[in-house]
Amino acid sequence: MIVTHKIEGAFTINPDMHGTWYEWKMNNFPALDQGLARDALHSLATLAPYLAGPKATAIERAVLTQTVECVRPLLVATDDERASSIEATPGSADTKASPMPSAVSTALTHSVPLMKNPLFPSELAPRFEDIESWDAITQVSPTHRPDGHRTFNALMNSLLILTTWPCDQVMHLMSPSNKVGNVVMAHFCCVRFIVSPLAAPDSAMKTPMKALVEWCERVVDAVEDDEEVQWTKLVEWPQKILTTMRCCVNQNSALTFQDLYDVLVNDPSVFREGRLCRL
Repeated sequence: MIVTHKIEGAFTINPDMHGTWYEWKMNNFPALDQGLARDALHSLATLAPYLAGPKATAIERAVLTQTVECVRPLLVATDDERASSIEATPGSADTKASPMPSAVSTALTHSVPLMKNPLFPSELAPRFEDIESWDAITQVSPTHRPDGHRTFNALMNSLLILTTWPCDQVMHLMSPSNKVGNVVMAHFCCVRFIVSPLAAPDSAMKTPMKALVEWCERVVDAVEDDEEVQWTKLVEWPQKILTTMRCCVNQNSALTFQDLYDVLVNDPSVFREGRLCRL
């Protein structure tokens, strides 16, 4: 009621009040291992054809797209992408070089506000339809810089989908018999394992991880092949992340965001290789 009627008083909510807590962290966002980021995006891109058809639901597409948006803003341009920019610079040998393809339209990336308040409803950005080329999902412009604000917004949006969309749609997404939903949710969980600790405030770094790991394992275990699709092939990347997460939990049942943050910063290769890490 306070928000709707813009009531002034002690409990007035300022749309930007949350930003004071996160602004410094977003401007000093830790780097996400680029091999890990690209592996995640390639795996997410393999799901797109299964969500483009009429049988897929809007909530499945929305969760997939926001999961992509959790990772993609943290990419860093590769040497090849930077080289293509130099070749296309006026006065160089090839001034007609084609611009680097982008999976998401340039206009869209500039329309995203610095940080959206999760208490205020807003349009999801981007949408499934805004991703122009899933084959180019890991390609960014040579001038692209990692953007923690966009990643934070996507982390919030993905949770808002699960907490504010119609109950029947959320239940369908999470139904053990929904194979597409299981694959999407497996990626949703595992992307949060590798991104959320980087974006979490100090007050959340003691959050325990064990229950979330166990839930995600049940989601992946529910994925089975059928006569049409090898669904288990689509969860190979989440399974690799879960292998490392299980090793972490077995070493430390009180595993927290801080422990996971230390692994992501100091030895991210354990997730790329799906192996044991030393806590």
